[in-house]
Amino acid sequence: MKSRRHDQPLGDPAEPPGPAPVVAVVGRPNVGKSTLVNRLCRKRVAIVANQSGMTRDRVYAETTLRNVPVVLVDTGGFDLDPNQPLLKSIRSQLFIAIEEADVIVCLFDGAASPNMLDEEIVGYLRRSGKKVIYAANKTEKKIATQAAVEFHELGIEDIHMISAAHGQGIGKLLDAVVSLLPAPEKGDAPGPKGIKLAVMGRPNAGKSTLVNTLLDEERMIVDDKPGTTRDAVQLPVTFMGHPYVLIDTAGMRRKRSIHEAVEELSVLHAVKAMRLADVVLLLIDAAGTIAEQDLRIANLALRMGCGLIVGVNKWDALGEKPDTLSFARPYTDAGTLDFVPVVRLSGLKAWNLEEVFEAVNRTWGNLKRRISTGEINRFLEQAVAAHQPPAFRHRPVRLNYATQVETKPPTFIIFTNHPEALADSYRRFLENRLREIYDFTGVPIRLFFRRKSKRRERRS
Repeated sequence: MKSRRHDQPLGDPAEPPGPAPVVAVVGRPNVGKSTLVNRLCRKRVAIVANQSGMTRDRVYAETTLRNVPVVLVDTGGFDLDPNQPLLKSIRSQLFIAIEEADVIVCLFDGAASPNMLDEEIVGYLRRSGKKVIYAANKTEKKIATQAAVEFHELGIEDIHMISAAHGQGIGKLLDAVVSLLPAPEKGDAPGPKGIKLAVMGRPNAGKSTLVNTLLDEERMIVDDKPGTTRDAVQLPVTFMGHPYVLIDTAGMRRKRSIHEAVEELSVLHAVKAMRLADVVLLLIDAAGTIAEQDLRIANLALRMGCGLIVGVNKWDALGEKPDTLSFARPYTDAGTLDFVPVVRLSGLKAWNLEEVFEAVNRTWGNLKRRISTGEINRFLEQAVAAHQPPAFRHRPVRLNYATQVETKPPTFIIFTNHPEALADSYRRFLENRLREIYDFTGVPIRLFFRRKSKRRERRS
């Protein structure tokens, strides 16, 4: 089994999306960083819950502040016990975000007095030499002057009193942030583009490990505890000369296995990631068993119009290696997923990733495939000759003509005199014939039957 040499990186790590300046929101846990990011973005992009430590990875969000495009970074918080491995990883993610940022918003809990951790954060930011704006959140129930005096004791001359949940003081905070943003450079290139690839699967399938391998940096926190990644994170990367945007997501468990409301929010983020994605790479742990939830994720991706690839990860960890096709038998037995490509890989060892991205490129090409109206009608004529649709109320059912109306996914409308007579079995027959003749590997096909207009019927 070949593995990657350390001096040959597979991917070139890209900067945060777009040429816009970066604004990082930092602070200790549970001060309202994610709430503030959501407020500034005017939508929910970060997980918000009344529990400390919810944001674990850097979450990038493109937005505009006073009509100025920026990239907001929501970070995990400083914690009291940096000796714990996971908390140590969160701190390292935070330090990377500070290094990337042009402007930093340091957020405090204005409803409580500052503590030693706040003092540690202020000291680190001063040593970093970055442009920092200080703000005390949750001040709607506390006298602003009293909170300001307490935070002045940390050596902060100017602090903004805000309430991210209620929107108080956000306008002045925006003005302060925009005033410190660097002037836009002339001739900035547009942000990185590429196929949006969502890496999905059940918890602990190796999603973040694969993303880290492609980026050649510890961008995603990797821990052997299932459910470490909770936010959907977009990461541009270049692989073998082609641009991609990797979307790393929280692992999806079955609903009855979800005990925390936070994990339910993570599943919602994974579903939203499918809406962003062009292609979904569904990772399966080769050392484990294929579960019903894997099929649920696969079918959900197809219903949402994404291309789909099954990646059998951790293949290097198997002692006696089964045949790839026999391993994927539960997928092909489902009847509707036998067109999905199955690729073996090892995210940790960077093995066989070239084949993975060949499948991604092929699936993306199939997702955009367009068939001319003349060609699709010749196909329809041959399909009907091979298998005539059943009669409806002793009357013949005619398929008059067809046209492709959309790509991503390929969508066809077939006009007929009796659309209500065409059962799912005949729809599957037409879909299977389309797949036999054209390359639609890894992509869903949508077929709609419409009644032919009376004018067209008279003409025909």
